Amino acid sequence: MATNVQTNSATIVIKGELTKIWLVIRYVLRYKRIMKIQDQLTDKAILEELGNRISSCRIRVGLTQGEASSKSGIAKRTFERVEAGLPAQSDSLVKIFRALGILDRLDALIPENTGPSPMELLKLKGKEKQRASKPHKVDKKATAKDWSWGDNK
Repeated sequence: MATNVQTNSATIVIKGELTKIWLVIRYVLRYKRIMKIQDQLTDKAILEELGNRISSCRIRVGLTQGEASSKSGIAKRTFERVEAGLPAQSDSLVKIFRALGILDRLDALIPENTGPSPMELLKLKGKEKQRASKPHKVDKKATAKDWSWGDNK
């Protein structure tokens, strides 16, 4: 599609420029996405973003889906489903990360437990916490009206 634009008696022919711009936009959207995984996203959106990132990583490494699935030891269809953003078992993800050489990034995702902070140790009196617990509930029946210092006699 050619478009003629008149500017100061000079004719500028814009031919194929829109196509080039569209190709650049498509490239940026596909390979240079700026999407952060945040709490506001749905589970489906997060899985799709993970699939896109795995696909980009696979392409960057230079593997086809078939090669990557063989290298990871999972079915090609499972690999396709992961890249499509569909749910997968955790062992499949570990195998895919290992095949793509990004398994070490899981350590940054969920760091090793370094233990309680010094303040937590003081609160726990040197003992290590074994379980998660909910905060103690305050009895709602007892109100300020019901309580007194005892010197009002």
